[in-house]
Amino acid sequence: MNDKRRACLFIQPCKGQTERDREKDVNDRQLENSSANAPLILDVVAFGLSIVGLCFVEFSRLFFIPTTIKEMSSTTTTTTTNIKRDDTRLSNQIRPIESEQALLNKADGSAKFSQGKSSVLAAVYGPIDVKTARKEKISKSVVDVSFTPATGNTTYFDKEREMLVRNAVESIILTLLHPRTQINVIVQVYSNDGSIISCAINACCLALLDAGIELNCLISSITLSFTHDNQIYLDPTQKEENNSKGLAVYAINSKSEIVMTKTTGIIGESLYFQGLNIAKQSCEKVSAYTRLAVRNRIMGDQTQPSTTTTNTNNTLVEESKDKEMKDSS
Repeated sequence: MNDKRRACLFIQPCKGQTERDREKDVNDRQLENSSANAPLILDVVAFGLSIVGLCFVEFSRLFFIPTTIKEMSSTTTTTTTNIKRDDTRLSNQIRPIESEQALLNKADGSAKFSQGKSSVLAAVYGPIDVKTARKEKISKSVVDVSFTPATGNTTYFDKEREMLVRNAVESIILTLLHPRTQINVIVQVYSNDGSIISCAINACCLALLDAGIELNCLISSITLSFTHDNQIYLDPTQKEENNSKGLAVYAINSKSEIVMTKTTGIIGESLYFQGLNIAKQSCEKVSAYTRLAVRNRIMGDQTQPSTTTTNTNNTLVEESKDKEMKDSS
């Protein structure tokens, strides 16, 4: 009997131990199942949050954005005719323009273009043989522009200006007429008092005409500055550029096509397109001046056309017609 009791006492702990092991196994399995289901729960929660976010975006588009656009359009109305500037110009007036052609003997064409105190000299060499074979193009000529500042070394901003001028100039050159050649355009800044990119593009156009390079049209450029009170200044000075909230450089050809545009700062959509309309009118005046300057150069008249401060209401075309009538008489 004692042996049986001992056997029973020995077996009973074993049974209790096995039950505990089973409970542990069950708990472990439950933990494993819960851990396996955790990613699924997180995915469901993330999916629900994404749906809520999309609904919020669509709701904001329907109700909030139109009102903000109306508010922006109502606050960006500008008047650009009755504002006096520091240099006594109105907001829609260009600084006096001066130009001179054929200044360099070794260059195929050269021109100096000045807008107020901003002055740029452009020289054209070519078409010439391509110096490096990897730059050569079989079907057309290569246009290379070098932009040199008035003082100091070339910076990143000068490289950016160089790229903008090259894109604008290359668009008007008939490069297909001179394959496997290169046209070099060198831009040297004499003085920078604002609107220097526009001044450089206008100088390059005159220099290309002086060099006799075949062009499909003329090109002219103008710079606009946008003030913090949503006013637009035409042909800004360096001080006006520094005090503005945004700048826009437009290059437009004689076909009224936008060749290049460069914007910096914060400019609303309505302000941008309003500035574009002003730029188109102003570029027409600059193109008229370019035609008149080239005509005087060809006819042997060294006097420059009248270039007092020009606003968008006056036209230099009328001045050129008056000049032609006087010459014919």
